Amino acid sequence: MLAVLNEVRAACDKLPVLRDAHAHVRGKGWTRVEDAAATPVGPLVAMGMEQGRALAKAQGGSIEADRGAYRKIVAGEELWLLLSGATIGGQVVHGCRVYDPGETRRITVKDVSAWLGREPVQTVDRPELLRGEWQPGINAGQDSFELFFVPDASPLRELIKLSGVAIKADWVGAPAASSPTSPQEKK
Repeated sequence: MLAVLNEVRAACDKLPVLRDAHAHVRGKGWTRVEDAAATPVGPLVAMGMEQGRALAKAQGGSIEADRGAYRKIVAGEELWLLLSGATIGGQVVHGCRVYDPGETRRITVKDVSAWLGREPVQTVDRPELLRGEWQPGINAGQDSFELFFVPDASPLRELIKLSGVAIKADWVGAPAASSPTSPQEKK
């Protein structure tokens, strides 16, 4: 699992400008997937988009149209990476999420803390969900880093449409700090 964590650190490094993040991810060997809905993370992507649009609409924000889904094999694991962006409440949020759907090996918060060299700011460790959050994120200037593990037998699987490992890195900043040329989807 160390190879997966190292890949997340490498791939999710250029978040302040989403256009640069896409180029960076492709440069790290990730292959763009044109139809995210057709991937194993498709149902979760659709749910996230629906919730993101509702939140943006409620707060007068927008969702960046320049989202993207990517695929890469790392240490024998088929991983899916999603880039997203939104402006909500006067703040730009760019996210980089890496999923290993169906992964049965539990990554522990202790293992991730040892890898990061610091303790999480928040932890949930229950049979149905493992979640750890570290602030700041894994790379310079990032807001947070999160690890999720949902076992296949978890009742959460039905709600989020996915089991396995999910890892999230995000960047939060002022609108002027993000790409002025990123197209916005008003919803």
